[in-house]
Amino acid sequence: MNSQLNDEILKEIKLTNRLLAQILIMDKESQKEKILTLASCGISPTDIAEVLGIKVGSVTGATSRARKVETQKEKPKANDVQRT
Repeated sequence: MNSQLNDEILKEIKLTNRLLAQILIMDKESQKEKILTLASCGISPTDIAEVLGIKVGSVTGATSRARKVETQKEKPKANDVQRT
């Protein structure tokens, strides 16, 4: 009985999380924006893929590309370095 109750509670929590995720992304237009918004909230790629109905690889690819762009923005270019 206890296991059945735990399973039911877990099911309800997962449903609530999916609904909250949908609310978070309802104003986002692109899939990339949706992925990055959910990822910034600490939601796992697997859960993001489930919420959006896409493959996990699409999620990991989008987050990886976003990190790469951020890293490139932070690195100074060779001709941007000031010489003293």
